[in-house]
Amino acid sequence: MPMNNFLDEFNLFDSIITMMKNDPCCVEDYEPIVENLNRIFQRTFNDEEHRKSMANSQLFWERLRDTLEAMLLPASLNENSSIPYTRTVRGLILMMRNLAAENQEIPQKLLLQNLVIRGFLHATSEYVVDTPLIKHLYIACLTCLFNIQQNYSTVDMTTFPALLQFLQYPYGIKLEDGEEEEHFWLPYLFLFKTYLNNDEFSNEFFRDNDTPQKDYYCVRDRIFFDIVTAKFIQDQENSFLIEKGRNYLDDSKLEITSIDLSVLECISKSLTTAFFGKYLNGLEERQPGKFTTLLQILQLVVTSKEDWNTYELTAIMSWCYPILQRLACKDIPAFFNKSCNDYAPSVAIQLHSTLLSCLDIISDLCKFNHVRKFLISYDSVKILVSLLDTFQKNLLRINFLKGNGDTVNEIKITDHEGNKIEDRLLIFNRVNTNESFIRADNFPHCKLVIIEILASLVYAHPEIQDQIRELGGLALILSNCVIDDNDPFIKERSIVCLKFLLKNNAKNQEYVKKMEAQDVVQDDALSKAGFEISVEKGGKVRLVSKEEDPGNENSEIISIDED
Repeated sequence: MPMNNFLDEFNLFDSIITMMKNDPCCVEDYEPIVENLNRIFQRTFNDEEHRKSMANSQLFWERLRDTLEAMLLPASLNENSSIPYTRTVRGLILMMRNLAAENQEIPQKLLLQNLVIRGFLHATSEYVVDTPLIKHLYIACLTCLFNIQQNYSTVDMTTFPALLQFLQYPYGIKLEDGEEEEHFWLPYLFLFKTYLNNDEFSNEFFRDNDTPQKDYYCVRDRIFFDIVTAKFIQDQENSFLIEKGRNYLDDSKLEITSIDLSVLECISKSLTTAFFGKYLNGLEERQPGKFTTLLQILQLVVTSKEDWNTYELTAIMSWCYPILQRLACKDIPAFFNKSCNDYAPSVAIQLHSTLLSCLDIISDLCKFNHVRKFLISYDSVKILVSLLDTFQKNLLRINFLKGNGDTVNEIKITDHEGNKIEDRLLIFNRVNTNESFIRADNFPHCKLVIIEILASLVYAHPEIQDQIRELGGLALILSNCVIDDNDPFIKERSIVCLKFLLKNNAKNQEYVKKMEAQDVVQDDALSKAGFEISVEKGGKVRLVSKEEDPGNENSEIISIDED
């Protein structure tokens, strides 16, 4: 299209440049400019042919760039001129937004995305009356940037600090409910996810330097947690509970909106980036409470998706498994080594929530063969059995004995050997006997998830069967084939794990008999695991697979004489 078809646009650009050179504070000069700008903008919106002609003209983009550049020259505005100035900047960016919907290649080549960011930062650095206009300018910038970069995820990293400053603008601003909120958040989240798709950006955003950079981390935390993640937390505040001595996310109370879904998509993209683990470590040191909440959301995101690929699974395990390692080998043993006089419920709540989130993530991902191989290769069996042993020795076994209905008539509290607990301070720290709930200090639901993971790892793996026995894990599994309200359904999970441990493994079967299994574990537990135990005349213990015919003389029945 001949350039004279852009005559109105070019004349407008010239008048803006002239005004900025002469007197950017003259309010009267802005009036015809804003009027013409609105008219031209409407044409880019309504006239498809004209819009495509402008979008495909590099000369037009260059003139538009030069005009916006002129508006970013140092200038001293006043209270009166700041508003029409901001409207003019917004109008140019909205024009750019409409054109970028047709062509992303030219504006990307001219690095106009950088100019948009500069335009907003420059406008807000000048004398600006606190008005909704700045918020509308920001929305225009968001949509423009998204249009420019939706099909091209290149990021000019020389402008990374300015980009961080731009992305943190929503922190602390107040949005009205309803349509305005959606018009603000959806473009912001779409754009942030677009940046996360760029490896260079995401690596720089989540990396953890050896040298402290307090301001950098503050900005990064502000964007990822205080803006993006906090939006989800705010919307779902009824689902994040700190009650009954525990901290958890009740997913049954979630009411996911389109905005919340976009937040979760951003988090889903973040948790598979190369340096996300380092970011988590830093966040835990800087703000442990936020770390715990974020981990609960990560648990929700990971366990809600069924199609993680191998790369993503490796990325998730690279930050999740080290947390589990540290808790199992260091933090939790240290917690139990403290006396009751050093009671700190907040520590227990933090440890319990963190551990349960990690265990649940790993347990869910064990449906992938890649994750099972990962865990086996990193010697997780030893760590899990050790953690289970720590819990077995330190946790109280609790049974709420109910009468008719749900009324608790009696609470039975014993150690792992069935001995009644008499220590009132210990009981107080672990159980609220008045309201019949278990505190985080007794790490409810943790043992059963550990056993779930072990069951996943031992299935059809003879070497893991043997390893668990050698580590003392078989005895631990057997001793948990009981009803325990601290770990609901742990008996059923233990039976499944026991079945996998005994299947086609004579050494493990013999080990069970040597333990006088009829006293260690209820007969029904072994029966459900597919085995039967009987004591014949003379004290001979017989362990029979129910898949075999005990009447068949040729069936292999392992038996040993008890001393």
